[in-house]
Amino acid sequence: MVPGIADEVAPLRVFQREPGWVEPKRERPFTPRERWIYRHVPGAQRAHRAWPFAQSIARFTAYDATSRAQQRKRRACLDYIRRTVHDSTRRAAVTPDYPWGCKRPVLASTFHPTLNLPHVRLVPHPVTAVTETGLVDATGAHHEADVLIMSTGFPPTRFLANLEVRGIDKQSQLERQAEVAAKAVRRLETGPGYVDTDPRAQHQWVRWIDHQIAKKANAMESGCRNYYHAPNGANITQWPGAHLDYLVATRLLHRIGIRKIAAP
Repeated sequence: MVPGIADEVAPLRVFQREPGWVEPKRERPFTPRERWIYRHVPGAQRAHRAWPFAQSIARFTAYDATSRAQQRKRRACLDYIRRTVHDSTRRAAVTPDYPWGCKRPVLASTFHPTLNLPHVRLVPHPVTAVTETGLVDATGAHHEADVLIMSTGFPPTRFLANLEVRGIDKQSQLERQAEVAAKAVRRLETGPGYVDTDPRAQHQWVRWIDHQIAKKANAMESGCRNYYHAPNGANITQWPGAHLDYLVATRLLHRIGIRKIAAP
């Protein structure tokens, strides 16, 4: 958002509640040769997709705050800050004091360079009040403003509550869940009864998730403010593993925890 409007406004103040670890996105247009290959060579697109998939598996090891991968990620991010933010005060302001992965890492190649523009000012404090003419930050300073753009996140524990989500086959999320329930009901073909979830399986699943987070993704529990947690402190939004683990768990273990109860 900031790089997108920086050339259209002046001055621009960016209020920052807490810095995040930023990595370059490394995006680029595909070359004509690459586009020809992806269009005409069977399997080329799948092979290309497999590479970032494999990289994501290796990337996940950095979510262990005690790992060497964590240290490599932090060094890479710090080097990126040194290379892209010219002013030492701003460099300090955009440098997090928590492990990489405690908040969701940001992939952005243009945000840090935008902070170097002379009409862009970084305010490393949260906004505490809105007045008729501007904003008040946590230090009590008042900032005159004509337009306020809020980019403060979303409620992740219920972000689908008001949305109807459909896949490319036009099937809704609820319809897909109904299919899973229908497959479970087929267990009743052997005789009358009920199909229900097993609370023991749910409790075991939650204990396993919490154990995996503590073991493999403890950076998420390092005390920073993030959207991972419910009001009671439980991490209910993050999968504590790589994409391949999730694929296996959802494809092979989806029947676990559904039980048939004989009719009385």
